[in-house]
Amino acid sequence: MQAKGSKSKLLLDFEQSYKTAPAVKAGKAMPFNTCSVKGTRTLQAAQTITGRRDPVMPFAGNMDVAGDLSVPVDVRAMGNWLKAMFGAPATTGAGPYTHTFKLGEAMPSFGLEKRFEDIGQYIFCSGCKASKLSMSVGGDAELVASIGIVGATESAPSATPYQLDPAAIAFDRFQNFQASIEENGVALANCTEFSLEMDFGLDTGNYVIGGQGTRNSLPEGVASISGTLSALFEDATLLNKAVNMAETSLRLSFTSGTHSLSFLFPEVVLEQQAPAIEGPQGVKIQLPWKAYFGDDAVNNSAVVVTLTNDVAGY
Repeated sequence: MQAKGSKSKLLLDFEQSYKTAPAVKAGKAMPFNTCSVKGTRTLQAAQTITGRRDPVMPFAGNMDVAGDLSVPVDVRAMGNWLKAMFGAPATTGAGPYTHTFKLGEAMPSFGLEKRFEDIGQYIFCSGCKASKLSMSVGGDAELVASIGIVGATESAPSATPYQLDPAAIAFDRFQNFQASIEENGVALANCTEFSLEMDFGLDTGNYVIGGQGTRNSLPEGVASISGTLSALFEDATLLNKAVNMAETSLRLSFTSGTHSLSFLFPEVVLEQQAPAIEGPQGVKIQLPWKAYFGDDAVNNSAVVVTLTNDVAGY
């Protein structure tokens, strides 16, 4: 019987330390759309001469665990992915709870298990970290986030799962129509599309002698935070800010009842890019932006993510 994607599951569990499973397993079954995370060990062609024209047996290169996850932007599970990117949040409140994530000095590592439950096969990746996050907001498509994953090792397929019954997470998605944008603290009513890209600057080249061809560590570097803001071209306010490299702020928010998710970029500059006339229809302006940390002592981070929900802690 062929394994079906519809019958597959994805387990996430944070590690005790890099490549070391926790003493008490606390895996969670995560909602996801697609998962391309996999381990590959390339076969390299050998140049050994044997007196024949036939190729000799190839040799194995290093193990590379990498790929992307497409996950729905939801009320509860998203907090686990944010923890993977930023570390544990500061949590306040007594229900609803407010979880505040900021760029810190270190990112936690985690294990991922692809669970092909209809054929009873399980493949586990350890020493994983989130390398990138990208989102595009606007329109009426499904609201998803793309999360880049880099890891250390991948197990051989096993008939024994990492954890028999991982905890299920109640699913409640955010949607595009629940989004809003603020520029410099004021609602930006003419924004048509907003994208963000975060690269957490992982050093993926730490293969050491004696490490069996796996990554010995995945240290964090300087993060890169950028995106593009598209809006109806109604006046020159945003364009003038771009021309003058005037500092501003951007906030992307989603609200669903008492639940909310916001991405605040306290210090931003817009890239100068005048609107194009592409036909007789209405003119739009697209302004790339970059976030940074300058002197913002209040927020103390180039990005602040705030998730409000009914989860007591991450």
